[in-house]
Amino acid sequence: MTRRSIVAFGLVVAYAFLSPLLLFTGVRTFRILAPLAPWITIIAGIGDVIVALLALRASGIAPSSIGWTPRDLAQAVVWSAVAWILWGVVLGLLILVKPEYSVGVTSLRSILVFYLFVGVPEELLFRGYILTWLRRFFQGKASENWAALWAALVSSLLFALFHIPQRLLVARMTWNIDLLTNLAGVFFSGLFLAWLFLRSDNVWWVGLYHGGQNAPLLGLGQGDVFTGIGVAVVYLLLTEVMRKRPMGTARRPHRREE
Repeated sequence: MTRRSIVAFGLVVAYAFLSPLLLFTGVRTFRILAPLAPWITIIAGIGDVIVALLALRASGIAPSSIGWTPRDLAQAVVWSAVAWILWGVVLGLLILVKPEYSVGVTSLRSILVFYLFVGVPEELLFRGYILTWLRRFFQGKASENWAALWAALVSSLLFALFHIPQRLLVARMTWNIDLLTNLAGVFFSGLFLAWLFLRSDNVWWVGLYHGGQNAPLLGLGQGDVFTGIGVAVVYLLLTEVMRKRPMGTARRPHRREE
């Protein structure tokens, strides 16, 4: 582990904490920025991608090793389409049994924002870079499986802490048991995302899943826990199918030749 790689990791972690803090503090302080929130989210997402790609380069991690290639994008899009078609069938069967339910469709703007500028950038940053860096770090101190476990735990903890500014400044939560419970949920969501990433080696796939959790293509409305759990199960199963039916050649090593 080179000094350059360690410095890059430290800067990324600092960025991950400071960027949402500054962003949400600015929006809350300067009310004139409130209508620009979607554009600010887009800019923040682009910033996450730039920072993650620069950090990958500084740490000698090949983008292809985390699934950041056009081929991986195509695979993620195809299998995500399959996932949502399957979930649409499940919802259709549910409505046949329970006609009182109705299916809602997310707006195109929300899909673009939450998939391309929230889900994918956050996964590139936290799973693509941070988890991968931590996995390499722990590999010199533990077995492969334990290194992956420790990397998943630490990256999920950082992922939960990353959401504190949003919960305090946007959701207006306070430091109480509700906030801790919410952050615990984010932590376990991070572990699930880590599992999908480690099993698929495709950060696009995990990013599209993440976006779908924030803005489901099809669902039963606000607070729809059924869709959240159901889509997670569908993605989990399809991840295993993807491992058996890969597109293209095998994944390259996690470290670039330097």
